[in-house]
Amino acid sequence: MMPDATESDILAAEHVIKYLKPMSTIIHEGQKAIEIAKSLFGDVEILETKTIEYECNCSKERTKNALRLIDAIDLNDMIHEDEQAEII
Repeated sequence: MMPDATESDILAAEHVIKYLKPMSTIIHEGQKAIEIAKSLFGDVEILETKTIEYECNCSKERTKNALRLIDAIDLNDMIHEDEQAEII
């Protein structure tokens, strides 16, 4: 909440959150961010929109170098705790 939020703003937000479906469900239903905001808070005013992009600069070499920094015992523990990790 913003510092100048009123008590009614807080109550409205709490009411919306109480009945909110999981965000992954809402997105899988095909709703866009603006639609979601407007459906949750009818009087919402969109001040600005921006394109969001994800870019990963990972590589096998960078990953290997990062793993080399972790103690072998800790790596082994991580592999066994995760149960999905693989040694390739």
